[in-house]
Amino acid sequence: MAKKIEIMDLKNIGGVPFKQFVKSPFTAILFLCIMALGYSQIANRQILEGQIKDLKDDVQRWRDEAKANQDKLIDFLQNANND
Repeated sequence: MAKKIEIMDLKNIGGVPFKQFVKSPFTAILFLCIMALGYSQIANRQILEGQIKDLKDDVQRWRDEAKANQDKLIDFLQNANND
């Protein structure tokens, strides 16, 4: 049976024992700040990757529309020349 992983284990935060945090609260605050920054970087990266994918899809759609419009213009000009 798999071991249940708790989200917040107050006896051991990020692999560092709680007693170590009690001995040095400044170090504990810095450690938690670094963890928060790391999390925000990961979240920001995921958001930006999603935006890039959406923008690539938009660019592809616009290229397809431009190609279709260009083909229509060529057909129109060819028909105009034939008349």
